[in-house]
Amino acid sequence: MGIFTKMKDIVASNINAALDKAEDPRKMIDLSLRKLEKASADIRSSIERKTAEKRDAQERIAEEKAALERWTERARKAAACGKDELAREAIREKREIERKIKADEYTVSSLSSIIPTLESTLRKTEEKLEELSAKAEGLKARAESARIKEKAGESMRDWERRIEEMEARLGRWEDSLRSSQTRDRFEDEEIESELERLRKEAGPSASDKDL
Repeated sequence: MGIFTKMKDIVASNINAALDKAEDPRKMIDLSLRKLEKASADIRSSIERKTAEKRDAQERIAEEKAALERWTERARKAAACGKDELAREAIREKREIERKIKADEYTVSSLSSIIPTLESTLRKTEEKLEELSAKAEGLKARAESARIKEKAGESMRDWERRIEEMEARLGRWEDSLRSSQTRDRFEDEEIESELERLRKEAGPSASDKDL
């Protein structure tokens, strides 16, 4: 990813929207700060390199133009003296220097366009870094508050689930108890019924000695 594309993504990022989607917003904030700091340092280093390259090219152009004047003068003098071979050699050197001047002038022109763009990107990056640094603690506090609320909500839901489970178990126990009491009542009724039947069968002549 080129430095311009990377910086475009960072500068255009919506911090608040990212916070809402981040799994750990506090880590995301720290990571964003580190990325912005690194990007700022990288751009500053690039500006320094490009500025040095431009200065070197400008110095070469000055030297090449001085050499161009010398070879132009040699070619003129050699041609005036009838020294055609020396004139041809001087012209070849002159043309080579002209090509170098064009190449270095193109370099200077390109760097003159690139450096201001880098400087503008650096300003935006540093502004975004300053903004995020100023908001970092507040954003972290907001993230921590959201995390606490989420945990509290999870704890409450857990307790509600436990209470529901306890109520369900209590309901099952009550149902079982009612069922057991019903069975006991039916059994008592059956015992009394059988006892009454036995009494009737025994008649009034039964006594303790028969047991």
